[in-house]
Amino acid sequence: MENNRPVGVTILAGLQFFYSGFGLLISLALLLIKPFQDTIIDASIQTIANDPALAEAAELLTPDLFRISLLFGAGMGIFFGLIGLLMGFGLLKLKKWAWIGTLILQIFQVLGGLQGLLGLINGSLPAITASQLLFQLVLSVCILFYLFQGNVRHSFGFGGHK
Repeated sequence: MENNRPVGVTILAGLQFFYSGFGLLISLALLLIKPFQDTIIDASIQTIANDPALAEAAELLTPDLFRISLLFGAGMGIFFGLIGLLMGFGLLKLKKWAWIGTLILQIFQVLGGLQGLLGLINGSLPAITASQLLFQLVLSVCILFYLFQGNVRHSFGFGGHK
């Protein structure tokens, strides 16, 4: 297989490195910097306490429970950040597993974006997230479309035309 990597694959790998690296940094900060944890926990408790629809849940949630869920989320962020860095490397090296992994991740992004849009429609998410959700959805659909282009598939050894 030739090593003529399409420019779009290089851009995808760069985006993967950027977002995964950013996610790793944020997750590590959440895991290691207690004042950062405290700020997020305090803001979350305040938000829930001020929402009448969540008044009953606010009584059950303790700062320790928030901290445990925050640390779990940070651990998951580190895990997925490392997976994302691996995917970026695989994209640069034109590995089939990276194409498949990126495809799977983008399908999950599309499903998450659609779920978020449903949340906007039924009012369970704030309208301010609409532009973020639409951007995520459009970007993921474009990446999926790009991955199925013949020259891209061929670069990863899946057949198709150059």
